[in-house]
Amino acid sequence: TAKDLGGAKNIRVTGDTGSGSAPALNNILAVLKNPANGVVNIDLSGVIHNVALPSNAFNYSEGGNAIIETIILPKTLSDIWGNAFANCTALKSVTIVTNREISSNNTATWFTNCNSLESIFVPADKVETYKTNWGAKDASLISKIKPISAE
Repeated sequence: TAKDLGGAKNIRVTGDTGSGSAPALNNILAVLKNPANGVVNIDLSGVIHNVALPSNAFNYSEGGNAIIETIILPKTLSDIWGNAFANCTALKSVTIVTNREISSNNTATWFTNCNSLESIFVPADKVETYKTNWGAKDASLISKIKPISAE
């Protein structure tokens, strides 16, 4: 609940989802994606999650989410399922830090109604692969796929 988050706008989550358990990650995301909690920036790069980001991961079922602006996904992520970010109307950027190759199977539905999306940051060595593979499923993503800048 919002009380549990203390009104924080920026949240960094760390820990292990336990053998990549989708239910464990879903429990975390249920709180973070609820617009009533006011979370704007979500950093999951410290989460050990060795399976796919579940369907509707950030898609809040009751009218979407007009609050979340940035999301950094787990480094150990293996794939992203359909509608993962759907209806996140304020979402500006997603950072995919994993070195694993994310398939294009569900690309066409990832960002449904994410009209504010500007950037999808990926490892530099994956930019052209993703522009080709993901762009074949959703051409609007091609210009948004950019390399993660060196820190």
